Amino acid sequence: MTFAHDADALWREAVEGVGAGWTCAEATLHALLRAADLDTAPVGWAAAGYRGAICSGRTICGALYGATVFLGVLWGACADGGDAAPDAPGRPAAVDDVSALFAGFLDAFGATECATLTGVDLGDPDARAAFLSRYYAAGLDHPCNQQISWAIRFCLERLAAP
Repeated sequence: MTFAHDADALWREAVEGVGAGWTCAEATLHALLRAADLDTAPVGWAAAGYRGAICSGRTICGALYGATVFLGVLWGACADGGDAAPDAPGRPAAVDDVSALFAGFLDAFGATECATLTGVDLGDPDARAAFLSRYYAAGLDHPCNQQISWAIRFCLERLAAP
C-alpha cells in the first residue's frame, strides 16, 4: 500500500475536522483513512464515541487514539481484511507500530493523557468550553494541533518504511 501524501496537508485537514466539530481522534483517523484510500465508513465510526471518553476528563490524547485505530485498520487491510485473531498475520506489526507510536509520543510530549497534556479537566463542562475557546483562537499553533501533526507524521513515516 502506498501513501504519498503531504503531511502538512493532512495535518491541516485534520485540524479543519476538529474545527468542524470532530474530536482530535475522529479528525486524525479520518484524515489518515482518506489518505490511505481506506473506506471511512464504518471504520470512521470507531472514534465517533470518543467525545464520551474526552468528557470523562481522563483519557489518552485523541490524536493517539485516532492513530492507534488507523494503524490497526491499516495492518488489517494489509492482511486482506482477515480476522483480527491473536495469530493473524498483521497483528504483530500493528502491535509493534502502536508500541512505537506511544513511546515516541511520550518522548516528544512527556505524557499521553489528555488532561495532563492540556492541563484541563475536560470532564468539567465550563473548563471544556473555556479550553475550546482558547483552542479555536490559537489556530494551528495550539499544542493539541502539534500532537495531531506528530501522530500523522508518525503514521506517514511508518508507511514509508520498507
